[in-house]
Amino acid sequence: MFPRLTLFLALALTAFMLSAQNYKVTVDRNIQDVRGAKSAVFSATNASPAHQTIILELTGGSYLRANSSLPVITTIGPGRTNLITLTEVNGAPGYTYKYVEGCLGTKPKEVVYLLPVAPGKQTRIDTLSNVNTLYFGRQHPENWLAFSMTAEPGDTIFASRRGMVTKVESEQVSEIKSGLTYSSYRTHLIVEHEDCTRANYELFEKEGIMVAEGQYVEAGEPLGLVQDGKAYVSGAHLRFMVYYPDLTRDVLKGIMKSNGFPYAFKYISPLFSGVGIPESGKTYTSEHPEDIITQEMSKREIKRWKKEKSER
Repeated sequence: MFPRLTLFLALALTAFMLSAQNYKVTVDRNIQDVRGAKSAVFSATNASPAHQTIILELTGGSYLRANSSLPVITTIGPGRTNLITLTEVNGAPGYTYKYVEGCLGTKPKEVVYLLPVAPGKQTRIDTLSNVNTLYFGRQHPENWLAFSMTAEPGDTIFASRRGMVTKVESEQVSEIKSGLTYSSYRTHLIVEHEDCTRANYELFEKEGIMVAEGQYVEAGEPLGLVQDGKAYVSGAHLRFMVYYPDLTRDVLKGIMKSNGFPYAFKYISPLFSGVGIPESGKTYTSEHPEDIITQEMSKREIKRWKKEKSER
């Protein structure tokens, strides 16, 4: 009988490409005939709420001009985006494409984050190890950083920064390795920010998430409720990290040439309001000041936010 240990497992960010078979992004080609001259317009439809970066290559056919260089490598938001237009086409060029979630050349903004616990509440913050490195011999991600924040069962988890909810997931994880066994539910969600960085929030009650994929949330808005913590030695807590896929044109070209070509994630050390960079093992009091909540809003958005707040 193996000993049962409860271990940390923040969202394991393994980095392998998505293929067109996932159907989050589809590409279509529209051939048009204007006064005897043919043109071909290639467009992509992103059915995901998250930004995706696509690489498109053409095969066969000929044309006189294109309004973009090839291969097409670009980041697209949700909905439909024109990728390239070919004019004076002879024959119908074919195409291949692949895509990955994230933005090309992400440059994180210097912003202040809220602690994702209720204002006025104290929380002990610990820096967490990566379980895949610690117990399964996998390579340690460069600049890995994830936090554990103590909480009470049923406490509310709040958005640390405004953004789009791009993923809501609940799954059971069980694994046995070298005499070690663990099993836990990881209920988590991801919020994509304006600069294409993402925040991962983890350990909600299984039915306790209050937001849905595709929903826009402001900093300080409730996201869900904390688990009871019975499955963890450290008791009730939440987990939080900020990261982004490190995508360059060379990385995208490599993905196009190879199946399963890996790409890296970069992790951010957030500056928290009233805290700065937290020291592991210290206890802090959360604060949600208005100027931090509204720091990324336009004047019109601030006015609307204040009006909605007064009407609650």
